[in-house]
Amino acid sequence: MKTTLKDIADATGVSITAVSKVLNGKPIRISDKKRKEILAVAEGMNYRANPAARALVTNRSGLIGLIVPDIENPYFSRLAKHLEKHCLHQGSVLLILNSNEQAEGDLRLLDVLSSRQVEAIFYCPSFEAFNDHRVKEKLTKLSIPLIQVDRAFTSLPYSKVVFDNEQGAYEATGHLLSKGHQKIGIIAPPIIQGHPADRLQGYRRALNEKGCVPEGSWIFYGDYDYNSGYQGGKALLETEVTAVFSCNDRMTLGFLKALREQGKSVPKDLSLVSNDNVAEDFTFGLAVTTVIQDAALLADASFHAYRTLRENGKITETLLQPTFIERDSVDELTKP
Repeated sequence: MKTTLKDIADATGVSITAVSKVLNGKPIRISDKKRKEILAVAEGMNYRANPAARALVTNRSGLIGLIVPDIENPYFSRLAKHLEKHCLHQGSVLLILNSNEQAEGDLRLLDVLSSRQVEAIFYCPSFEAFNDHRVKEKLTKLSIPLIQVDRAFTSLPYSKVVFDNEQGAYEATGHLLSKGHQKIGIIAPPIIQGHPADRLQGYRRALNEKGCVPEGSWIFYGDYDYNSGYQGGKALLETEVTAVFSCNDRMTLGFLKALREQGKSVPKDLSLVSNDNVAEDFTFGLAVTTVIQDAALLADASFHAYRTLRENGKITETLLQPTFIERDSVDELTKP
């Protein structure tokens, strides 16, 4: 049978209120000897606080929500892992929910977290959410503190923490240009109304500065998944591109499969720059030049934004800078 505060009070000869204050570290006029006795009895009786009851008293549930679009994506898995570490450190529990890149998922999960009385929500919208007016309407009426993470509605008054995707793509494309490549393909994210095509813009900006105009066939729109990278690889192999910028690592893995099926390899036949730096364990010895968007850094900055909002009521916007790392997947293009 579960131990209650009354059980401990009866065993130690003090009031239930006194037991509650001692166990919760609250100020109380009681001797150190009695305080130690209460703690020892509670430990001996294996007392565990009732979170629901505590929430009623303190008006704090100790729960924080995280909505991600695809938990199978290693990038979001890493984000969840590092955010959970921060939450546990402050005594909170992180509820990790997955929308499956569907607006219906966003709507349902926002309701679920609201019903659980979470203290805050870390929210990475699905791509569909940007085209669904119901999601934006729900967010405008939400009474729970919310921090937009990695992807963000630009017009909503919520804190946001994102990477400078345009700058990362600009540096990736610029590196390929510096190696003599001018016919550069891209496996790009989908075009989403209401969500900036930052990586595509960075790619175009780098090419434009060198007077290069990409052919339409050089641009393949993926969906951040493995299969779209595979289809993008097959499509780009039909063009004259000598190098490819893949906008996330899951698409990169699909792209590499398409190359292997054609008996081609990186960087011998095509040079490659990827984005995210989570595929290093799956490229079988190929050290891929990459734009690193550190999930741990994103988690740190997001939790800092949450603390700032909670303690000061201040909405913040944080633009993190990616890091470019040169490895072995880009060859200097030898001119004929």
